[in-house]
Amino acid sequence: MDRIKLSQILYRWNPWWEGKKPVMPEFKRSEYFHIQKEISNKKISVITGPRQTGKTTLMYQLIAGIIDGGTKPSQVLYLLLDDFIDEIEKGNLTLREILEVWSEDILKERLTEGKKIVFFDEIQVYKKWSRELKSLISQNYPIKFIASGSSSVDILERTSESLAGRISRTIIMPLKFNEILRFYVNNDIWTEKIKPLTVSLTKCLLKGLSENKPDIFFREMSKAYKALLPIEDIIRIHFNKYFKKGGYPEIALQDLDRFQSFSRLKNYIDSVIHKDFVNFFKVRDTKTLERILKLVSKNTSQIIVERGLAKDLGASVNTIRNHLGFLESAFLVMGSSIHSKSYAKKIRRPEKLYIIDIGLGDVLAGYDDSDNGKIAETIVHNHLEFIALSNPIFQFELTYWKNNREIDIILTHKSKSLPIEVKYGKARNIEAVKDFTEKYNTWGIVISDELKQEGRIIFVPIHLILLLQ
Repeated sequence: MDRIKLSQILYRWNPWWEGKKPVMPEFKRSEYFHIQKEISNKKISVITGPRQTGKTTLMYQLIAGIIDGGTKPSQVLYLLLDDFIDEIEKGNLTLREILEVWSEDILKERLTEGKKIVFFDEIQVYKKWSRELKSLISQNYPIKFIASGSSSVDILERTSESLAGRISRTIIMPLKFNEILRFYVNNDIWTEKIKPLTVSLTKCLLKGLSENKPDIFFREMSKAYKALLPIEDIIRIHFNKYFKKGGYPEIALQDLDRFQSFSRLKNYIDSVIHKDFVNFFKVRDTKTLERILKLVSKNTSQIIVERGLAKDLGASVNTIRNHLGFLESAFLVMGSSIHSKSYAKKIRRPEKLYIIDIGLGDVLAGYDDSDNGKIAETIVHNHLEFIALSNPIFQFELTYWKNNREIDIILTHKSKSLPIEVKYGKARNIEAVKDFTEKYNTWGIVISDELKQEGRIIFVPIHLILLLQ
């Protein structure tokens, strides 16, 4: 690719060089502030997560913030790798050559001179990206790299072994309910009433677990309940919408009717299956993959046996296992293993599987009122999983417990385990939770329609547990 044509493409993708600052939503996800703090360090900031969760929007918001902070616009470069991958794979272009054209022809300086910030969008399309970046970093260029990819952290780790210790990862998942509240409620209400509670509730949950004192969490939850009573109706209205629409930003943050939401999510599913899985995972049997995804959606939060799934779909167990792995790698499905200290038992026993987003699951499976219990458990599980993925302070593992009875979720933090049973619309039977608390000397949480404490079990309304941050 000649330098003039390359410069023209760069100008098209970087309008701020000509004074046209990107117009971005004012609403910023918490990950924005996390990555903003990384701008000054030398690590490569890698943003991963499902498609359509706002990674590109986040990049543009960061660019706008960097320019507002006083950085010269031409010192900020955004590259969509899809635009260059054909020439790169033919050997006609390298990332270094792109950066040199930008530096020499636009900035009028050498690559070694002046501070620069480079954004690579959809980095996973280029298999050798880590090798090229390692070469650039090893020469100590004054460049901060920020990259996004729609493949899983595991895949990015495998393709970036040469950058071990040089990468900081941020995972962007569909919106949690507390983020949707932040978008819709009055800013003063959020800042003064809700925001302080989101962090304190999580801290008190983990402190109560660590010290084996349920009262610590119950007192903080009671405080939250009383503080939010004046806006409880507003919270419930938005929760009911979230329960149906899920958390993909394009759906959750716009006033779309059911048909519009379905249409956009269906297009999203088709794009992921027929583009990402075919091009990146080299899947040829997309029909089986889509059928697996539909079955997981219909049976979200259920224990799914690979052999049974293979029989139902007329496929081999290996095909089912591989396809489920692809779905987890693309952040469409999340798995939960059985609660056990034995690793062998964990991998031997079947997983519980959860669709990543309820709105997505509704498009695939067509939920009705009989599915409300499964939907509620999926929302609670995914909310906790998203916290663990996004917040390094609150690290915990989620599993399920099954003996003679079953418990939906076991949250384990620093060897302490907390049983969580979701009783949304289901008969009130908490014997399994009681058994677990006695066996493991702990306390438990039951998601129900009221806030109260009975001994070592705390009952919490679902919209309150979703305030955990």
